[in-house]
Amino acid sequence: MKKSSEEGIALIVAILLSFMTLALIGALLWLVVESTKMSSMHKQYSSAHDAAIGGAEVIMDALYWGQNPNLPAGTYSINDQSCFRIKRENPTQYWGSCLNSSPDITINFGKINSSSDYYNVGITITSTTIAPACAASSTPAAYTYAVSVDATDPTKLDKAGIDFVYYVGK
Repeated sequence: MKKSSEEGIALIVAILLSFMTLALIGALLWLVVESTKMSSMHKQYSSAHDAAIGGAEVIMDALYWGQNPNLPAGTYSINDQSCFRIKRENPTQYWGSCLNSSPDITINFGKINSSSDYYNVGITITSTTIAPACAASSTPAAYTYAVSVDATDPTKLDKAGIDFVYYVGK
């Protein structure tokens, strides 16, 4: 026959093991919920990042060819056409009143399955450096642009930004 103190210890050990098991199950459930949240946030960020990459490709094409973006009319807007031209063709010190406070180009990239869900992509040329042409070696002028691209979804909190330097030897 067992002593009453041994029965009490067995009860305490059983209760402790139950609490440890419950804590382990709770921790596992918490990990599953948090990983689902992280996966969702990564998906939203990667969508915004893809929109920013699309904006970077648009501005690189426009800078390379020295013209406005090659997009259908109505899908983008240039905030100030003369400032955009000045930023494309002149070094930063000659920009005058063309500041970087607002994007030079704004593009709305929509989703294929929803016309109301889209990303606002703002593209800003933040500086321009021009290496002059060399007549002796017939090297053309080289333009170096610093560009900032920001993509945001107005209905959600996902944002992505890309800053890069683009070199164009014309």
